[in-house]
Amino acid sequence: MISDYGKDILFPKLNFSGNIITDLGIILNTFSNGRQSIVYCNTIEKTILTAFEFAKTLEEVRDENIDKLIDIINEKVHEQYYLRYCLKKGIAYHFGGIPEEIKIKVEELYKLGVIKTIFLYFNSIRGSKFARKKHFYFK
Repeated sequence: MISDYGKDILFPKLNFSGNIITDLGIILNTFSNGRQSIVYCNTIEKTILTAFEFAKTLEEVRDENIDKLIDIINEKVHEQYYLRYCLKKGIAYHFGGIPEEIKIKVEELYKLGVIKTIFLYFNSIRGSKFARKKHFYFK
């Protein structure tokens, strides 16, 4: 691929499994290389479910900031909220319908680098407060 930011980027041969979530992991691992990523989805439901399914493939992370946000979610929303599970794995999702206090905390954790991958509803692009890292569009 020709890059406007320096050297051309050579794409490795990717061996996809046929499982969308597993293949997303391959793409993120290959191109993000441990850095933060933003994955855009085209519906709110897909944003939540893709983040939730992807979280199942990850190990839990231990972070005091994440634990504090999970406590807020337990108090303000309910303990079955999928975002709790995602946060335990170091990822999150974000869209307009999330309570404002929780959205702000998710944004802060992403800016601090605590959240490695964030899933956004595609319509969030215009108002996105997230630093431009590696972006992936997921239909």
